Amino acid sequence: MANTSTKIDIIDCSFRDGEQSPGIWFDFDEKLALARALSEAGVAVLDAGFPASSSEEIEIMQAIAHEDLVATLGATARPIHRDIVSADKAHAEEVFLFMPTSNLRLNTTLGWSRETASEILTQAACQAAELGMQIGIVFEDATRADPAYIIELVNGLQQVLPEWIEHIIIADSVGCSKPESMQALFQRLHQACGSEVTWVPHCHNDFGLASANTLAAVQGGAQAVTTTVNGIGERAGNA
Repeated sequence: MANTSTKIDIIDCSFRDGEQSPGIWFDFDEKLALARALSEAGVAVLDAGFPASSSEEIEIMQAIAHEDLVATLGATARPIHRDIVSADKAHAEEVFLFMPTSNLRLNTTLGWSRETASEILTQAACQAAELGMQIGIVFEDATRADPAYIIELVNGLQQVLPEWIEHIIIADSVGCSKPESMQALFQRLHQACGSEVTWVPHCHNDFGLASANTLAAVQGGAQAVTTTVNGIGERAGNA
């Protein structure tokens, strides 16, 4: 199933994921200049940082918000109260809630059941909505997760917060996917949840396939993509 959308939005992650590259760090003025340039270039959303990490992160996001850019200002957060409050304090219009989805990350790393993860995510999404922020859900390690579980989570969130879920981001967190499997995954998700959900790939370049996997996701039905300037990002980089 080829994507017939006439417009594919770009969510830029250079501020957050980009600064996880060795040797990459943007100062205050550089972040403001980059935010302006990306917005003027037509980027739809800026994943502008992780405000719970420091007061400086909150200050730079507040400064970007005061620029009155066309691009939407987004903030990354864990599904916990402190992070969501920090995103609101940073004047984020959309909060990207990170949630592991593979059994390996849920059970082995966090010691959570699927039911526990679903409850935590739903509570966090409701809190973000109460503060007036749109919600992007980032399913971490999603390419190693059970697609049926992802579909269950999305359908549940759509029932609880139908007007607030802006993006569903499928993260190839360890860069293990191939274009064929990425396209098939997005086709399955798109068919199961319909066009009400904006599906987005987030690909890492461990095997040199981040851009290829991103384009394959678009062919599978993705309506937006995540990228970074020059492909900077943790480990081998991003699309």
